[in-house]
Amino acid sequence: MDKRRPSKGLAGIYLFLAAMLASGCTAGYDLVEKGMGAVELLTPGDRYMAITYANAYQDGIYLVVSGSIVAKSSESPPAGYDAHVDVAVLAPDGKLADKRSLDILLGESSRHEFRIRFPYFAKLGTLLRVAYHGGLRLTDDVSNCGETFQ
Repeated sequence: MDKRRPSKGLAGIYLFLAAMLASGCTAGYDLVEKGMGAVELLTPGDRYMAITYANAYQDGIYLVVSGSIVAKSSESPPAGYDAHVDVAVLAPDGKLADKRSLDILLGESSRHEFRIRFPYFAKLGTLLRVAYHGGLRLTDDVSNCGETFQ
């Protein structure tokens, strides 16, 4: 009687795939689509620019917040115009887990993408607050924006 056994190579592939799944090395997911959290736009724009969308994506141990800022008109911002995006991650209990600010370099383009990575694994009820700020700088080192998320 001929008993066939799976080859060692096939068994190795199964073990490798099982190890990847167990280690969390799987495809990421959209936080909002999965119902794990929400994204809230606090200040969607100003006279020159506006956020068209912001989204959150869990990529392994990193929470990635991305979005797009577009020009509202063909009018260019004046010299010294300071544009940036603030993002805060609020844990399900409402406490601030992390925050970051990203300068947006305005140039010839009417569309600007942003992406911020947080070393944070989102839990059910995570809230991301996104704020766009723009305006003239008070000095070269100080913007016109105070702390958005205290």
